[in-house]
Amino acid sequence: MYGTEERFQAMVADELASLASSQLILNFLKQKAVELGTAAGGKALQWVSAELLKAFGLGGDTKDLEKIKSLLRQVLENQRLILNKLEELLREVQFQHLITRSFDAVEGITNIYERLQLLSTIKDEKERESEAARIKAGILDTNLGTLLNLKKISDVLLGKDPIGKSDPLINLFVDRWFPVYTARQLKDDIPLSTYHTQLDAWMHGLFIIQYMGLAELANARVANGEFELLKAEIEQTIQQMNAQHALLAEAIPDWTRKLPDMLFEDRWYVVRGRDLQKGRIDNSQVLYGSPAAGSYLDYTVQFRGRHRNNGDEEWQFEKSGQNDTFYLRERSRPNYISLKDSRVKMDRSPVKLRLVMGRTNDPAVKPDARRRDLYVPVIGLVGRGDYLTWTRGGTNIVRVGSLDKAVRVEIVQSTDAFAEADENLS
Repeated sequence: MYGTEERFQAMVADELASLASSQLILNFLKQKAVELGTAAGGKALQWVSAELLKAFGLGGDTKDLEKIKSLLRQVLENQRLILNKLEELLREVQFQHLITRSFDAVEGITNIYERLQLLSTIKDEKERESEAARIKAGILDTNLGTLLNLKKISDVLLGKDPIGKSDPLINLFVDRWFPVYTARQLKDDIPLSTYHTQLDAWMHGLFIIQYMGLAELANARVANGEFELLKAEIEQTIQQMNAQHALLAEAIPDWTRKLPDMLFEDRWYVVRGRDLQKGRIDNSQVLYGSPAAGSYLDYTVQFRGRHRNNGDEEWQFEKSGQNDTFYLRERSRPNYISLKDSRVKMDRSPVKLRLVMGRTNDPAVKPDARRRDLYVPVIGLVGRGDYLTWTRGGTNIVRVGSLDKAVRVEIVQSTDAFAEADENLS
């Protein structure tokens, strides 16, 4: 069926690799739609797990049976592994099942996948073909089949309720996860990436199940030679999965995906304060490590206007452990941000810091905006539960305090020019 053993193994490897993330699953399915849209149609389709029913005597050869079954088993094991890893997260947010209101749809998809594998254990050819025909009929059942299960899963995730009483499950899940995460975000072993990676993992599990459903549909359609229908069903499901991806993205600020990792590159940065002045955000004030001045301000950390090529206003993010915690080192001398009582000072005994999410103070962002737009970076002290704060005016000294008083920051890469030329990273 596949020409050579090498080609078969390569196709299997590509398919398994595509299951590594939700985006890769989408890319794989889009490629299948492209293959079905070519002049060759079904002949151009290269999808190993879509060939099992065809190999069971519904138009093809059974010699590749065990190898295809082995791939299905690996996909199912992949799905179980991902969902088992999510078990603790689902308990934390008090979700008993992966998709509560559509659990029967998930069960329907996984049940057919297991039945496809069991076909190979049936020795009698007539019985095997009879069972294959029943499975195919079940997959294509208009009222109870796989296409309906895929629609039900998507409708629950996106909140498409004909009666109009159900919120999107994606939003409900995020709303439960957000307070669980933020309550622990200054613990040493809870990096910033924990927020989005757990949400990504949940979506990954949902995509694996929808992928399995499409593979089932592909099995039935390929066995029947119905390639135009299969193309339409793949495209419809891709559209639904894109909408799910987009809805989840609304809950994840983009900067949480790249910071602080991209800061650990031995470069120098300017940390700007986002200060509300006369109803607008002013970011002209930058973090400044004061040198000795013979006064109360000796080695204190303050905010002040940006100066050209001033090492007291430039910082290096030094990774301080296996997570994303860091020390902030001043460029002009080997001093670090430290703490004395409630004042933030400069010395050679650094405190461990982390970038975390703080609600924006920008009045231009509506209070009911999505979390993607509502949250900006603040700097917290790991293990302490407090944050760098600043009130503009007077000495502009940086202190520590509660999250609601934390200074919102922007992190820009230092240049040889004035602050206007600095590259905003956050």
